[in-house]
Amino acid sequence: ALAAPAKDVRLVGEALKKRGFVVMVAENLDRKTTQPTIEAFAKAVPTRGTVLIYFSGYLLQAGKDEMLDTYLTPIDSEPHSLRHSKSRVRSILTYLQGFCGSATNIVILDGATTHPRKKKDAPQGLSALPAVPPGGHVIFPAPHGEDLQPAAETSPMARELAAGLNANKPLDTVIAELSTTSRSAVGDLSFLARPASRPASPPGSLRPGRKAGEEWVNDYGMIFCWIPAGSYTKGTPEGAPLRRRDEVQAKVTIDAGFWMAKYEFTRRQTKSISGSYTYLSTGDDRLHPLNKSRKDDAGKWFDVLRKTAPAGWEYSLPSEDEWEYAARAGTTTSFYFGDNLNDITQHANFADRNLYDHEDGFHVYADHERDDGFQFMAPVGSFLPNAWGLHDVYGNLSEHTSTMYQDPTAEKPHDPKHKDHVIRGGSYLSLPTYCRSAFRNYFSFNTNEGSRPNHVGYRFVIRQKK
Repeated sequence: ALAAPAKDVRLVGEALKKRGFVVMVAENLDRKTTQPTIEAFAKAVPTRGTVLIYFSGYLLQAGKDEMLDTYLTPIDSEPHSLRHSKSRVRSILTYLQGFCGSATNIVILDGATTHPRKKKDAPQGLSALPAVPPGGHVIFPAPHGEDLQPAAETSPMARELAAGLNANKPLDTVIAELSTTSRSAVGDLSFLARPASRPASPPGSLRPGRKAGEEWVNDYGMIFCWIPAGSYTKGTPEGAPLRRRDEVQAKVTIDAGFWMAKYEFTRRQTKSISGSYTYLSTGDDRLHPLNKSRKDDAGKWFDVLRKTAPAGWEYSLPSEDEWEYAARAGTTTSFYFGDNLNDITQHANFADRNLYDHEDGFHVYADHERDDGFQFMAPVGSFLPNAWGLHDVYGNLSEHTSTMYQDPTAEKPHDPKHKDHVIRGGSYLSLPTYCRSAFRNYFSFNTNEGSRPNHVGYRFVIRQKK
């Protein structure tokens, strides 16, 4: 039995809550409960959020060379049986990197390294890990090779961490001052100096937003931004050089505000909602937007989301007018960032020089001058957001809407048999001019039987029931 861990985690947990972190406290974990606890925690982590795991208890190492690892020792584990445990630091980081929505995973190790049944010939203290997975940052409680005795009350590291958090020091400074011994695959942690964003309400409740861009996070880590009611002019002015004939201008009023997903629907979210990744997606990163979905996939996701939706609210796709209104974020220019096409490389993943140069030779139409840094899909949030906090409204994947396509200038209405829905925003396969706020396109699963489009994805909204 150790005296300090319960006090340590409560002290640190309260300090983290004050700084805006959503905190899960788990005590006396054994071999059966360690992995399920990590999985339950990971499920609700906000997309591109920061995970911080603080562990107080016995810290022991096992393995050699590249297999060497530090173990967060479960209460029912013996030093000689650690290799069969799932509480290895690198295993936890690998799980988070593969199945969690976080962009950065920080593990702070605290506690004792002198287990009473540790073998006499076992090395002292902890050694440096050979490597940590991408996005991982591990902080050790003492210089490598130095043994730590159990603390009688709270540990010095817990007190220092809580004091730094409560003093409102920048979080990167708190982390840097905590220990001189660390192992990182992150590099620069200066982004932690920014204040943590705070959701409008807990996942189980929701209210209308108070200002554009305010955020709310649901049970599956999906972040939504508040889109206020208002009016705008959709379409493109006549005579504009890039205008297409179906971009007819019209005054539109959005009578009620709604919450719109900050990011496109990702592979990680299919794992959270359905329990497994869709094997058809061409993305390989958990933060890649989901493409190649099937006709009935969205309905299944909405069925699951509906069960946890706050009372009086419902999930759906945005209408075409809602999409353009949210993408413009109060602007009247071709793009929310203005009319200068050269600025698009900071805001969108489109068919760029990387795609033009691809060895398959299929993308000779791509822009051969501009470079957005990605050849194919990019992890969501890789580019700057608009004024209302939405990322990737241009490029990456074209986004489904709930609106049936019609060309207001056509002599005959669009054939209703096609059941084509409007898609907006352009994709990583689109020329930059096709990513404009007013650009319209359409797609239908009905007229493309068996199709699993690699350029189309989703961005959900949640609105009050009428």
